[in-house]
Amino acid sequence: MGSAPADVGVWSDPFDLGVTGVHSIVLPNGKVLLISRKAVTTGPLARVWDPATNTSIDASHPDATRDAYCAGHSLLADGRVLVTGGNFVVGSKDGVKTVDVFDGTDNGWSPAPPLALKRWYPTNVELPNGEVLVFGGHKEDGAFANAVESYNKTATARVKLPNTATRKVGLYPRMHLLPNGTLFYSGVTTNALGAVGRFFDPATNTWSPAVDKMSFGVRADGMSVLLPGLDEVLAIGGSTLNDSTATASTEIIDLSSGTPQWRSTEPMNFARKEANSVMLPDGTLLVIGGALGGGSYENPVKESELFDPVTETWTVMDSQTAPRAHHSTAVLLPDGRVLSAGHDRGTMKTTGEIYSPPYLFKGDRPTISSTPAKVDHGEQFTLETPNPGSIERIALISAPAVTHSHTFDQRYVDLSFTATPSSLSVTAPADGAIAPAGHYMMFLLDSNGVPSVASWVHVS
Repeated sequence: MGSAPADVGVWSDPFDLGVTGVHSIVLPNGKVLLISRKAVTTGPLARVWDPATNTSIDASHPDATRDAYCAGHSLLADGRVLVTGGNFVVGSKDGVKTVDVFDGTDNGWSPAPPLALKRWYPTNVELPNGEVLVFGGHKEDGAFANAVESYNKTATARVKLPNTATRKVGLYPRMHLLPNGTLFYSGVTTNALGAVGRFFDPATNTWSPAVDKMSFGVRADGMSVLLPGLDEVLAIGGSTLNDSTATASTEIIDLSSGTPQWRSTEPMNFARKEANSVMLPDGTLLVIGGALGGGSYENPVKESELFDPVTETWTVMDSQTAPRAHHSTAVLLPDGRVLSAGHDRGTMKTTGEIYSPPYLFKGDRPTISSTPAKVDHGEQFTLETPNPGSIERIALISAPAVTHSHTFDQRYVDLSFTATPSSLSVTAPADGAIAPAGHYMMFLLDSNGVPSVASWVHVS
């Protein structure tokens, strides 16, 4: 492996975003909503950054007391952003019941029905029918919010689920929607009931017995990623609850197996916690930043790494300039590049950096001439491209919504297709368990793994 851009990619120099990206959400218009925290912000608490112009505008909540720091967030089926909970006051461990919806079409905020429980560090998960479940977080003084709540797909109504759904799952529990409609709690989190995976069935509001325990134990501040194919979860890095020293180890569990078990896989080249992972259009996984340990910010790791799910190997990529550990984020942009932001300490906390992966240096890119803006589950549709015979893969990637080393509702879906002399005949995902209703980036990839610029498509 050489050091040329076609081998390791290229990081840009840091540039000013005007806000610390503690939360980063890619909107269906291709812009990025960045949310900070009061303790480190003197200007706007939120901005919308436009990658096309590298400019940002103030998108702060009109209520200056509202602090969405460590809130849950996810995109609703209609493309608006649901923000659940947050912090009551700087320096406290108290959550809030406040819930808001952000609309990227006008950068406006509107209230939604409040939570039944105060929540700080909750996780939002969209179900196949578009409803959103809210798990975990702190209520106040370190007490956990264990009940589960549900919002309808427009966030106009909220209910608390029956007590059978109640379970201590910790802070920002790593939850993944599987193709059978159940949710998998991986155990990669902080302050949870051990590193034990469990299934949650939204149809019955019940939890399964323990599935299997990771050999490393709880991966505090680690990553949990649903891989392409949607039946394997990769657990990456983190540290034990008793030792802040990061690990390079990784494990995979195959959830399609009759008896799912974690197995160790090749470790990363660098130990790291508080890092971020980004699923790229070619199906590889980019891991960015993090820290070696000794604290949440100390000993930052600036070398990026790329994981290949086919070979289960890691390759060192280009290094970035700024530290990106605690309260950092990273998201895939529609043009195939990656934005890295956040790390709310030091002189570069309001900066961002752009990573151009190796595939952007391997030849001309495929192009999408036209495609429907909206498709239904199971629908066959026509996608026009100048050279249909050169296309080897079509990837559908959910709009990233990231904080604290986790991408909410993250999924990569391969679409089946056939080529004609002038177009591609493509089949949309079969149902909402494979691709919940919402906006997705659709990429074409050629035989060199070079992606097109994405077209946005709404799946419903």
